[in-house]
Parts: sequence; C-alpha cells; structure tokens
Amino acid sequence: MKKIFTLLAFIIPLALLGNILAQQASYDLFQKALAKEKAEGNLEEDIALFQKVVDKGEDEALAAQAQLHIGMCYEKLGLGKAREAYQKVI
Repeated sequence: MKKIFTLLAFIIPLALLGNILAQQASYDLFQKALAKEKAEGNLEEDIALFQKVVDKGEDEALAAQAQLHIGMCYEKLGLGKAREAYQKVI
C-alpha cells in the first residue's frame, strides 16, 4: 500500500508538469504567430501557425484567440473564409 502512494506521489506531479509544458508550448506558438503577423505580414504562414494552436486544443481560451486571428488574417487577405473563421470563435 505504501508503494502505491509513493508511486502516485511521483506520477501525479509528472502528469501535471506535462500538461503545463504542453500549454506553454501552445502559448509560445501563439506568440510566435502573433509576432510574425505584425512584423512580416506573411498571412498564409501566420494562419498555419494559428491553426496549429487551435488544433492542439490544450488551452480553450488561447485556441479561441488563435481562431480570431485566423479570421483577421483571412479578412486582411480579402477572403470569404474570414466569416467562417469568426463563426468558429462564437
């Protein structure tokens, strides 16, 4: 019984750490896409980066922000996909 508690004492923090690191990776990817959007203006590439954040789905609020930026990029490109992207945020 003591072995089980000791094992759980190591497994649970590792699982939590893994989740935190995964969310951090999504946040870093989002920040990278945001910086590229403002600096370079390569909107197709930015859409792909934002889409990766959405697809990971590790942080719902971050995914919603990424989806919003996808819509904004489509709008800047003058594409009708912007409306569909905005609808996904809602």
